Amino acid sequence: MLSIAGLSTTLLGSANADIESSASVGYHSDYIYRGVNLGEDLVDFSLGFAGNTDLADWNIGLWSGSWAGNVDEFRAEASVSRCVNDALTVSAGLANRSHEGGGLLVADQLEPFLGASTNLGGIALSASIYFNGSDDSYTHDFYYEVGASYSVDLGGSLSGSLIANAGVWDTEPLGRVAADVMFYSVTDALEYAASDAITLSAYLSHSVSDDWVLEDETFGGASDSVSL
Repeated sequence: MLSIAGLSTTLLGSANADIESSASVGYHSDYIYRGVNLGEDLVDFSLGFAGNTDLADWNIGLWSGSWAGNVDEFRAEASVSRCVNDALTVSAGLANRSHEGGGLLVADQLEPFLGASTNLGGIALSASIYFNGSDDSYTHDFYYEVGASYSVDLGGSLSGSLIANAGVWDTEPLGRVAADVMFYSVTDALEYAASDAITLSAYLSHSVSDDWVLEDETFGGASDSVSL
């Protein structure tokens, strides 16, 4: 967490005056994290801050979630991104996760990450890799993910998105038994702009895996986001 705070302070110290901020609250039938079902009835709250410097854009995100009645998670993330050219954006950052309650056998995690994104024919493409920066032998060493999304304006302040993702754990996340555990997911999402500052969202996702470690899951949720 100190590493994230230090990066954030450096970025904010050299940032331009305009800082965008947002808040969101949501409910999800299941908490599916990178293909892994951690429990039911997730309620989450998030804050986001974004700005730019002469060198790069920056983002800071804070997320808090509770599920299964007695498990809490806090996540903090800070990143910088830069447009290399009109077609390619690269990013780097740090993410930290911590848990309380429920006997969840997941250690606190610090993950440096790298990413790249582009747009091809109206389809947004992305790729990222997360490194395990925690001093433990239980969690994974690497996690890779690629994604594609397509959005369309449906009229009447309504928009729709179709999102596809594929993720790979280099080591099975629940017990270090298997290697190279992969999952795929498809999400259909709707967004309604209730005003310039308020957006209502709903989604339905299906996640599948060829590995015996992860189960196929169908889940959904809704959220309310406010630009501050």
